[in-house]
Amino acid sequence: MATAFCPEEFTIAELRDVYEVVWGVALDPRNFHRKITRTPGFVRPTDDTTTRNGGRPAQLFARGDAQLLHPPMVRPT
Repeated sequence: MATAFCPEEFTIAELRDVYEVVWGVALDPRNFHRKITRTPGFVRPTDDTTTRNGGRPAQLFARGDAQLLHPPMVRPT
């Protein structure tokens, strides 16, 4: 559902920002990236990059067909 709050093409950092705002906690970027990209069909790479947030180019992704992360991501306490 968090991908619904991202543009059509988004970075993993932008998706992580959605989770962090909703949950009100900071998430480890590496663990988040691994979880999101290793869930088959949750996101798919677009073969494009962006520098819209400054810094080095970031890979862009689009929503995949999968609706849920497996195993699910649990809000840290």
